[in-house]
Amino acid sequence: MLNLLRQWRWFWTHLIVFVSLMAAGILLGGESIGTPWLGMIWTVVVGVHFLAIKSLNVDENWGEARAYDIRQKTYDHKHINLIVGSAVDGDPDEDPAAPKRL
Repeated sequence: MLNLLRQWRWFWTHLIVFVSLMAAGILLGGESIGTPWLGMIWTVVVGVHFLAIKSLNVDENWGEARAYDIRQKTYDHKHINLIVGSAVDGDPDEDPAAPKRL
């Protein structure tokens, strides 16, 4: 959890710098024709940077932790537990939750 907070701390720092510089550019740039384009391009670059950095932290453990969190936050625990309990790796004929053809 502490590692996650450290990662988000850098995100908030980047966000504050981004918003501050965008506001300064709008206030100081006035009605310049380049001001909106610079803001739009920079927003896309910062967004791509955010997604790239976020994707570097994805691994098998992250997937397991995320799936566990989603299962714990769901309102239909009985249904989710039934699906998880009935899942069988391998042959679908052995899976009791698999649809059966008549």
